[in-house]
Amino acid sequence: MKSVLWKTKNRGKVKNGAVHFLHEHLYSEDFNQPVLFRTSAQRGRDTPIRCSLCNHVRHDGLWKLPEFVSVQIFLSQPVPVIYGICPSCLDLLEDA
Repeated sequence: MKSVLWKTKNRGKVKNGAVHFLHEHLYSEDFNQPVLFRTSAQRGRDTPIRCSLCNHVRHDGLWKLPEFVSVQIFLSQPVPVIYGICPSCLDLLEDA
């Protein structure tokens, strides 16, 4: 799996109040450790959240590198996640 950085631009509002975003792939790099994710069957307060843009994972209330969560917490087993946007990426989207 690769870590990916995207450049996002808000292209403005379009029909029905929707917002059009344009993503430009800047680079990809391999994770130091293999990282596997799977979509969690449950959505609870403690379910890890994977940022759809930068791949960081929210676990125990903190956003952490996916390699750390995979290796240190899930012992290199697939990490059950739901998807969202971390605060850093949300700030970038709002500023775009």
